[in-house]
Amino acid sequence: MPLTEQVLDCIALQLQNYAEAEDILFRAKYIIIELLTNALKHSGTGEAHLSVVISADELQIIKADAGNPLPLLNAAMPTGQTRVMVAYDVMHTLYAVLGEEVRFVCEENALENLDISKIHEHFGLLIITKTADEFSYRYRKPDNIFTAKLRLYR
Repeated sequence: MPLTEQVLDCIALQLQNYAEAEDILFRAKYIIIELLTNALKHSGTGEAHLSVVISADELQIIKADAGNPLPLLNAAMPTGQTRVMVAYDVMHTLYAVLGEEVRFVCEENALENLDISKIHEHFGLLIITKTADEFSYRYRKPDNIFTAKLRLYR
């Protein structure tokens, strides 16, 4: 059985009493797929760790690897700027909001003045940001830690 299905089966067992379980599992599937794809495509290491933490009101999906940090952490930032454009599609633009951790946020697009040369290739991060209720990234040498959160409602 593929890893994604094994993880989703474990989550499903824990969410049996939740009215929104089907929606949560659907969203969790895409988050897991994109986190693992990210590890394969970008981390530069052969190993990643996936954790799922379920509390009374939240499901957290955490992917950690000891690979390359996100390149946006090394981007030249104008003084005082804390947002970096990461990816976009026809309807949304994904930004990384830099701080102690990197939070990802999406905004609806106004593409009139979009400079394509400033866009990084991280469409999967856009998918996770749109799918999760919260999505963040931390680099704590040597680990990249991506955390996606889904709110649970009974």
